[in-house]
Amino acid sequence: MTPAPSDRALQDDVIRALADAPYRGSAEWRARRLADPERVERYGRFLARHFYYERLVHFFKYSRALARVTGRRPEAILRRPGFDALLPTAVLGSRGTARAVARLAVEYVSEADAPIPYLADLLRYEEAMMVVEAGPRQWRDSDGAGGAGGRRGPSRGLRSSTSPRPTRPFRISPTCSATRRR
Repeated sequence: MTPAPSDRALQDDVIRALADAPYRGSAEWRARRLADPERVERYGRFLARHFYYERLVHFFKYSRALARVTGRRPEAILRRPGFDALLPTAVLGSRGTARAVARLAVEYVSEADAPIPYLADLLRYEEAMMVVEAGPRQWRDSDGAGGAGGRRGPSRGLRSSTSPRPTRPFRISPTCSATRRR
C-alpha cells in the first residue's frame, strides 16, 4: 500500500492543475479525482484570463494609453477567439504562453490603422518585455561563484562592500532605558 500524499502535496497538485491546462486534461490528473473536472476547468480559465489581464495591463501600458488614438486596448484579446483557442495549451507564467498572448496583443493593436509612427516599435518592445519577464527566474552571481551569496556567503542587507560600517550601535532614543547602551 502506498502512503497517502500529504496535504501540501494535494494542494500543490490542485494548484498545478489550475495553472497548467495540459496537466489539467491529462489522465494522471483525472485519475486523482480531487475535484469536479468541469469546475476545475472553468476556474483554470478564469485564472488564466485574470493572470494575463494583469500581465497585459502591466507590459502593454503605453499602447494601452494610446487606445484613444488606436481604438484598441491590448487586454481586449482576452475575450477574442484567439485567446480561447490558446487556453487548452496555456501554462500560466510560462514563456511559451506569454509569447503567444503577447503576439495576440501585438497583432490586435497593430491592426488599427493609427497615425502613430512608432507604434510597431513600441509593440515590439512591450512584447519582448512580457516574454522576458515570464518563466522561472535565472539567478546569477556577478562573481560567477554560483549559489546564494556566492563565495562570501549570504548578503548582509543593502550595504555595498565599500561602504563604511557604523562604529556605534544604533539607538532609538537615548532616554529610553531599554535601548540605552552603557
